[in-house]
Parts: sequence; C-alpha cells; structure tokens
Amino acid sequence: MSMGLGATLGKGGGVWYDADSVLDADFATGRFRFDGVSYADETSFLAAIGGSKSGVTRTFGPYVDPAATELILNGDFSGAPDFVNWTSVLNGTSSIAIVSATARFTSDGTTGVGGGGAGVTQGFTTVADKAYQALYDVLLGTTNLRIGGTTSTGAGGAGGTKSAATGYKETFSADAVTSYFYGFRVGVGTTGLDNISVKECLPIRGFVQGGVAARIRGVTPAAASGNKVAWALGNKVDLDADHAALLYDASGHLRWQVTYAGTLVANIDLGAVDVSTAFDVVVSARLNRFYAVLVGSGVAAQMDTGGSYPGFGMMYVGKNTAGNTWDGGELRVQVYPSGTDETFYGLVPDAIHAEGDSFIGGAGGVSLPTTLQTLMGRTVYNTGVGGATATEVRDRLVAASAGIKSKVTVLWDGSQNPIATVGEVPAYVDLLATGIAALGHNRFIVIPACENSGHTDLSVVDAIAADMESRWPDNFLDWRDHLTLVAPGSYPADAMFVALPGDTTHLSQAAMDLMAAAIETFIDSKGW
Repeated sequence: MSMGLGATLGKGGGVWYDADSVLDADFATGRFRFDGVSYADETSFLAAIGGSKSGVTRTFGPYVDPAATELILNGDFSGAPDFVNWTSVLNGTSSIAIVSATARFTSDGTTGVGGGGAGVTQGFTTVADKAYQALYDVLLGTTNLRIGGTTSTGAGGAGGTKSAATGYKETFSADAVTSYFYGFRVGVGTTGLDNISVKECLPIRGFVQGGVAARIRGVTPAAASGNKVAWALGNKVDLDADHAALLYDASGHLRWQVTYAGTLVANIDLGAVDVSTAFDVVVSARLNRFYAVLVGSGVAAQMDTGGSYPGFGMMYVGKNTAGNTWDGGELRVQVYPSGTDETFYGLVPDAIHAEGDSFIGGAGGVSLPTTLQTLMGRTVYNTGVGGATATEVRDRLVAASAGIKSKVTVLWDGSQNPIATVGEVPAYVDLLATGIAALGHNRFIVIPACENSGHTDLSVVDAIAADMESRWPDNFLDWRDHLTLVAPGSYPADAMFVALPGDTTHLSQAAMDLMAAAIETFIDSKGW
C-alpha cells in the first residue's frame, strides 16, 4: 500500500509501517508499532499497548483515559446517608444494608420487581453506541448483575450471574443517553457489591469511537471448518451482542461481519480463498457504511448500508469473544482511527480515484466511476460533485489524504463551470494544474470539458483540450476520440446524451461505457 506521510525507514532502509495507523503489528515478522512508537519485540509492544497473548491469540483492552469521568456516584458505598445515589429494589421481606462500607443484599427468595429479592440500581449518563468499562467486586455469594440496560432493572450489554470475587471488569456498548447498573440477589441468602465504577473506554489508546478501518494480511487456515476469526472488535462479556470480525468460514470464504445488539447489520462475502493461501483484506465500519475488499481478487470493494455501529471496548487478533479462534498463518494487522470513506479507499492499494463535476459525480442515474469499477474489477473512489467549479475540484485534490493522493487519478471536469470565453481558459486550467501537482506523481488521466448537444461553437472546449494536451501530453485523454460524434471534431451524437431534449449536457450510459473502456485501455497501457 502507499505509505502515509509519516512513514519511516525500517530495518535495512525499507519502509515497513504506515505512520497513519494507530497500530501496525506484523506478528509474522516480529515488527511492531503503536501510537507513533516502534517496539523491538512483541513483549514490549504488548506491555505498551496493554495487550496479552495466549497461544496464537492476542487480546487488547479495555483502555480508559486517566482523565475519564467517573459515571457512578457512591460506588464504594461510603456516602451518607446509606445508599445515597442508589435506588433500592426489594420484594417480600428482603432487605439491603451497608456493612463496613459495602453493600449487602439479603434475599428471602421472593421474586417480583427487578427479578430478584433484594438489590440496588443507579442510572448514569452515557452516549449511545459508545463503549464503557464497568468494574466491581462481588462479596459473600452469588450476585446477579444487569449492566448497561436502558431501564432501572433491565438487562444490558454486560453483567450476568457472578460468584464472589474482586476485580470484575467488563465492557458494553451503551444503547441510550441513560444507562443503568443493577445488582441484586435472586435466591435465599446474602451477597453484596463494592467498588463499582463505570467509565468510557476504548480498545486501545488512539482508537476513536464511531468508526474504524483496518488492513489485515495473513495466510488462510489449512482447513475450512467453522468460523475462524482473524481480527475482531467486541466487548468483554460472556455473550457479546456487539462485534465486528474478519473471519474464514466453513465454506472457505472470507467475510467481514458486524453485529449490532444481536442483529447482523453487515455480512460482506469476499469470496472463496483456498486454504493455506495468502490474503490481503481492507475493511472499515461506521454508521450505515461497512466496506470490505479482498485485494487482488479482481472484485472491487463491496459496501453494506443501513446498519448501526456499536461501541467497542476490546480488540482481538486470532479470536473473538465467542471463542472462534484462528489457526491460519500469523497475521499483520494495521488499525486506523477512522471509518471514513477516504480512510478506507486510501488503504486499498490498487484503488482508482475519480474527481470532477457531475460527469464524475453522476447525473441522470449514470455514473462513470461505477461503470469503470464494474469494467475493471478495481475499486474506484468517487469524489466528484455535480456543479463543482475548477476551484472546488482543485481544493478537494489538494485537501485529499496522502493515501488518496497516491492513487491513479481520473480527472474530468466535464462542463467547465463557469468558464464562458477562451480568454478564461488558461486560468481555469491553472486551477486544475494546482490540484494535479498536489498528487505528487504522474499516474493520472485528465479529460477535457465536453460540449453540449447542438452547440456548434466549440472554441472554449477546443482551447481547454489544447491547453491540457500541451501541459500533460502523456496523461491526456480526449472524449472526441472515443464518443460517437455528430461530425468529426464536433459535439457528441444524440445517443451519447442521457435525456435529450431536456438535458443537453450529461452523457448516457452508452457514452460512459465508451469512456470507461478508453480509461481502462489507457491505464493498462501505462501499467498502472
């Protein structure tokens, strides 16, 4: 892939990591980097990141910022009066008490409100779809917990039946602006709680809630059976309803799956990959946008839309919380703190970037980038915007990430807004030239403005074409060499327009088929 601006030299002088990643862990070769620092070995890397290793699996998180706000009030039950900030939940003759600054629940076995005999609950402020860490101690005997629910006694993303022990640690994705911590005793007997804490958390330092992108490389297992998880996000609970995972399934397919509140919201099938075969996958996820591509497969990036994205407090390499472990080759995992389109497409090594106005952005249900992607089987990132001026096109090119700038770029400002005279052409092309210079390479195609149907004065588009060809003779692609014209050197024929007579500007699918084929031939001839 193209390295970020901060990429540096590794052993032997070669660039080995992407400095734009928050984590770059190459378990196969023993090279590790986290949060801008390289580590000599896995032991020091895991110590720095707060991770652990068990066999071929690694577990990361949760990470809590030292400045994170404590959300539970009186979690050590030392406040006066007794149980201040807590609400009791009692049935029958059951009771609660404070004993030595710890909460004690004595149940007579009666169940009713809240499902137990005796307990306490507290609501706290959360942000939906962010992850939170819950800490607590269980005293004396078995205690039931419902953590992260949206009602005072409702079940949430964490909790369960816990035996007496100190230092319980769980994470959950909040579902509302108020979440609850409810602890109670069901059967006859006495139990208790102490040292309760809830704070916002992340899987690792530098991770950002709300979206993620990752590139995972490795070798598939020697046999396809069950779901074998290469990389996953989740939460530290027994049965995790919120998770994301790249897995190798029983049919030998790689899949990118995201589950929200127990519902599968994304299930992208990347196709069959032979056992014991090297693979390279790029994935991303955020609200209503889930992307994945198997690099080098000849199939462009796929997208699922219309799904929620949960908060994650844990990250795993070689497993998930359900215990689906990986038995393929050691992996390289790069994680990026953003799930934006730009981040995803910037990570796809052979992606093409298409920029311009509506001729690129799409009009009349016709999209050149989509047509080109289907034809070539390569991922195409479309940043074209209908009605864009040359200034706006330039600004988008200049502001693009290093990953996007590195891509083969197709530039077509098809209607030269708002240029009307030949005298304006040099300044217009200068604007586009500034954007092209920002790419920092010569792997681009520039297509001149097209002419409207019935427009016989081609002086402006002719001047644009001549200027562009003189500046970029090795990168120039003229639509007149590929579209059907009413006459040599004239404007496109009627069949080349999408909706005559009402729309005399935008091109038809037949025209874009021709242009996509011309672009493919151009790219192939250059070996791009």
